[in-house]
Amino acid sequence: MTNLTTPDLTGSPKTFLNSSEPRCLIFEDDIEPARDSKDYYSIQIKKFLMMVPDDFDLIYLGRCYDRCKQDKIIGPGLVQCFFPLCRHSYIVSRKGAQKIIMNTIPLKIQGDNTIANLISQRKIKAYAAKPAIFFQNRKKLGSFLNNNDTLRECW
Repeated sequence: MTNLTTPDLTGSPKTFLNSSEPRCLIFEDDIEPARDSKDYYSIQIKKFLMMVPDDFDLIYLGRCYDRCKQDKIIGPGLVQCFFPLCRHSYIVSRKGAQKIIMNTIPLKIQGDNTIANLISQRKIKAYAAKPAIFFQNRKKLGSFLNNNDTLRECW
């Protein structure tokens, strides 16, 4: 799996859907890589992405407060997940973006919980890197939510 697009920051999910790209990589501004090795990112991430099944809607490159006891192991470093929070680094497919838009407008509860509920209800198929490739560093980079706690991957 290659050919990721990074959306115009002034755009929206519809910007991605109006493109011809098959998937979109999304990063929030408070992420940090889990490793310092350049080889890890140039080699291991490519290997990881090649393992992801084609039926994915979302791929979490980092997550928090998931129900990891429910994880289904797909391969080395890859699980199917069922209630991930923290959308700080993820890949969304066109089909996944369409499902998110169809099921979240109007948004009634916080976005992370809305998406996690859709995954839990099996309306969205999600996979995650385990261990995480990226994490949120709220202590170092801050948060507008007044929430600078350390985020755990699993409950």
